[in-house]
Amino acid sequence: MDRAIVLIAISSALVGVSYGMHSPLGPVFAREHVAADYSQVALIGTVSYLPYMFAPFFVGILLDRLNKSYVLFSGILLNVFQFFFFLLCNHY
Repeated sequence: MDRAIVLIAISSALVGVSYGMHSPLGPVFAREHVAADYSQVALIGTVSYLPYMFAPFFVGILLDRLNKSYVLFSGILLNVFQFFFFLLCNHY
């Protein structure tokens, strides 16, 4: 098997697992630490899943125009930044 395929599969699995581990933290954090009511928690949950509706279209356009490794790397970086922003919010 090609080494690049294995590396892409491993990086995709790591991103998926890391997102799956911290995606439920947003609404829980808002409810417990910010004292958001249930309608605000529902809004946070809805907004956190909006990228799943619109991102495939724009990522497809980017894949046609840019190097695919740049798009993969930027997606991983965005996931890392999101995780650290959750850590920063939990600190304050």
